[in-house]
Amino acid sequence: MPLSNQLICCVRDLGVVDQDLSLVSHVSHVTSVCFFRIRELRLVRRSLTTDNAHVLVRALIHSRLDYCNGVFAGLPAGVFNRFQSVLRATAQLVLGLPGLAPVMSAIRDMLHWLSYPQRVTFKLCLPIGGGWRGGLEGGAVA
Repeated sequence: MPLSNQLICCVRDLGVVDQDLSLVSHVSHVTSVCFFRIRELRLVRRSLTTDNAHVLVRALIHSRLDYCNGVFAGLPAGVFNRFQSVLRATAQLVLGLPGLAPVMSAIRDMLHWLSYPQRVTFKLCLPIGGGWRGGLEGGAVA
């Protein structure tokens, strides 16, 4: 098999970077999917406990926000604001807060979530810190 075919077979498109490398289409897609999931979860929220709602939010929304979020390091604050609005909406959903209630202190104190820029920094620093301590226990960061 020629070398060029081997290289093509190994290339994987993660679906994050668009043609002009601005990530605008990816950010728009991720936020729209997350808000769609939030609307779906609002329909069943009354039948869920707070812990169950928290688990569903982590599985359906946080996993989508954290996928390849290391590429957002150094991007303008507007990118982070869009993802942060998703985190605020999910916190309101989990805690059952009204729409205009202040959420940031509840995100930090009650849910123990990092803000989105802090999540990106944490994800970038985690492998470095694990290597410094002698390796990550429990596997690598996805």
